[in-house]
Amino acid sequence: MTAPLIRLLLVLSLAWGGFSAGALAEYSPTAGRPSDDLKVRHGDLEVRYGIDGRYRIGRWMPIHLRPTAESAGAADIEAAGARLEIETLDGDGVRLVQSSEVAAGADSQAITRYLPAGPLGAPLEVRLFAPDSVSTPSSASDAAVASWRTRLIRGGVPISRPWTVAVGNPLGLDAIGRNELLGTAGSIEVSKVGEAAALPDAWYGYDGVDLVVVSRSGQPVLAAMSDAQGRAVVDWVRGGGNLLLTLGESGPETLAAAGWLAELTGIEERPPVVPADPAAIESFVVARDAIRSFNTTRLPADLGTVLLAGRSNDRRSLPLVVRRSVGLGVVTIVAADLDAPPFVDWKQRDDFVERILPGFVPGRSPRNEQRSGADVRYSELAGQLRSTLDRFAGADRARFSLVAALLLIVIGVIGPLDYFLVNRWLGRPWFGWISFPLTIVLVSAAILLWRGTAVDHRVRQISVIDVEPASGLGRGFSWAQVYSGQADRVDLEIVANGAVVTEGVTEGAGTAQGRSVAATLTSPWGYAGEIFGGIQVAGEDVRLPAYAIDMRRGNEASGAETDRAAASGARLEQVPLAPLSSKGIAARWRFPFTREAAVDLRRQPGSDLLTGSFVNPLPEDLLEGVLIYRNTIFLLPTRIPSGGRIAAIEAVQAKNFRWRLNRRQAAENSTQSEPWNRADDRDLARLMEIVLFYQTAGGEQYTELSNRTLADLDLSHLLTSDRAVLMGRVAAPQATVWVDGQPLESEQVEAETYVRVVLQVETSQPDQ
Repeated sequence: MTAPLIRLLLVLSLAWGGFSAGALAEYSPTAGRPSDDLKVRHGDLEVRYGIDGRYRIGRWMPIHLRPTAESAGAADIEAAGARLEIETLDGDGVRLVQSSEVAAGADSQAITRYLPAGPLGAPLEVRLFAPDSVSTPSSASDAAVASWRTRLIRGGVPISRPWTVAVGNPLGLDAIGRNELLGTAGSIEVSKVGEAAALPDAWYGYDGVDLVVVSRSGQPVLAAMSDAQGRAVVDWVRGGGNLLLTLGESGPETLAAAGWLAELTGIEERPPVVPADPAAIESFVVARDAIRSFNTTRLPADLGTVLLAGRSNDRRSLPLVVRRSVGLGVVTIVAADLDAPPFVDWKQRDDFVERILPGFVPGRSPRNEQRSGADVRYSELAGQLRSTLDRFAGADRARFSLVAALLLIVIGVIGPLDYFLVNRWLGRPWFGWISFPLTIVLVSAAILLWRGTAVDHRVRQISVIDVEPASGLGRGFSWAQVYSGQADRVDLEIVANGAVVTEGVTEGAGTAQGRSVAATLTSPWGYAGEIFGGIQVAGEDVRLPAYAIDMRRGNEASGAETDRAAASGARLEQVPLAPLSSKGIAARWRFPFTREAAVDLRRQPGSDLLTGSFVNPLPEDLLEGVLIYRNTIFLLPTRIPSGGRIAAIEAVQAKNFRWRLNRRQAAENSTQSEPWNRADDRDLARLMEIVLFYQTAGGEQYTELSNRTLADLDLSHLLTSDRAVLMGRVAAPQATVWVDGQPLESEQVEAETYVRVVLQVETSQPDQ
């Protein structure tokens, strides 16, 4: 080895060692503490992110900030036009910046903004600029009057773990799975909210939260919550959230502290407090320790489905645990103060909470003997769906056999050309220095002409629309993969402009080509790590420039449903697209559904069959429609027109719903299910069946894949005795991807839209 080469290798080794040491120092765990990483220029910022310091990776994260009284920023923010910038990384490692103006006088209260949380280790920087200040990405921190920086290392809740927000005592959920001897953390992440300022003031601030717990000890926080914060909880629950509420002896005071609870519980008047016999609770969990008598709030008998009934000391029937459906969400009411005696010291309180929250507490990983053996790297159904959406017409990669054939052709041309033409005929070997590159250029040009130019933008998209006509509620979710054949920077937005989602939206909500639209929250949709089959990389993608997210906030606390539906929206600006790559984006929105559903469905006693009729309440024809009730699926006509009636549901063919999802068939003396193919990324319809009713299909035990990323799309919890779900597709897209302010041509888009309608069912007897 020559001396210059040795010196070159030594220099490269030293450079790599310095880079590695710098990277390790930059991503050290101590950098995640705000107190260690606070950066002050000309002022100071008090910044809090997440809910009690916790946030869901890849979802909307609340950021509360306020300049301190002694800082220069506090004086500058009083002037209208002050600008606020928040910067982090998206799931692909690309810098994401949100810029917004701050209203005059905002220093008197905390300013709240929302931003999609970056991956583990992503930087988070907040910068406050004086009015009319100008900054560039390289000098942004120097131009700010106040700035703050940290890294998102602590507090990030991974997709694999449930997340609970506890207003008051967490009722032992934070201790489940924790082992102090082995030093293992609990299996549930819990945000213990000690003050109202830590709570979001918009429903998307709870994005990624699995459960909200409200107990007696949270009354001071409830009393201090603003109208917007209370409205945020209500909208989140109605849109599919899960709330656990304890109403024991202090139940009337809890309800009085938060007036918004009346909408979720249906309790309008102050309920009475009576002594209760604990025998029913002891039998419910097969208690080893007796519980003494306790006082409870008497819940109305028609509040919802009674999961546990007991008796008062005067032997009168008393609902103790009630599950109530509110919109698309669930409220579980426990008529006992589980954070007060005698339950606070009861050793089996955890067992009781786990029984009333079925499926919430994570168990051990299932051991399925019939493993598919598919060599896939993703661990979530979301990864399988992404692989399915990441297929674009005309953008397939060249196969190895084609590349090998082209190389053989080039070799076959160059070899004879060099031998016969250059050496034998011309007799001038030096001419090969000209003929060789010329041949390569000509063959390459021929291949380019044959393959054509770079493929322009392509979109594959899936949308899910859920409506609940009884409460006039609708929600939407849309996921799109945007492909680009060449390097580009574009504005991206998902616009909800279909007839289903815009019929009840006011004209002032927004316009798109002359029609109203529902405001959507478009955000990047990507996950680093095994969710999408990649690896966890904590760092910036330096190859791509930063882009912006423009977020518009309206009156979240408005009492009118139409105002709340059009309150907020977000779009992405100047998103960098690498050549021959795709970018994932997603949007969520709420909208009012003003059509009434003419439903006359009744449950036949002793079975899961229905009688009666219903009308398609959608303004669009429903294709391949089915009606799902508990574990029965009714196969409807292939097309139900808008306003079309199914006159007699009992005359429609009915089958076992779980068997349909699992493709189970009866054999000679047994039944057999079709194993789930984790590597199948072509059958979108089959995949969406499982995503939309994951728990009914058997969950992870059947698919061998978890479904926490898309868990809020699973409506298995609505298949109860008093509700049925009408599901099908609609031909017209209800949400459209706009690129640079315009929708793409129809031949550039492949989109599927699923619509589910929750219908009420009359029951003549209580569910057993």
